[in-house]
Amino acid sequence: MAVSIEINDLQDVSLILEALNREYEILKWELTKITKKLSSFEQKYEITSANFYDKYSTGEMGDDEAIMEWAGEFQMFQKLNMRQKWLEELQVSCRKILKQ
Repeated sequence: MAVSIEINDLQDVSLILEALNREYEILKWELTKITKKLSSFEQKYEITSANFYDKYSTGEMGDDEAIMEWAGEFQMFQKLNMRQKWLEELQVSCRKILKQ
């Protein structure tokens, strides 16, 4: 996804980069929390979250409360990972502008 913005001042870019950095740190914290939860499920069920989710998607894992929670946590993990990559790309773009 390409994002285009008009920037009139390098100070604007610095402010944007600071905001991105703060958001990135919050995201890392959220990913750490979710990773711990996923690890707990993986140890309990002796299967990786990715393999679990493949089986869950085909109905092989059932639908008890713990399974539903694991599926939700894994979905959130995937979304946050995508957001992290997007933020990293934006940070790189801002740094390139500041170096010009």
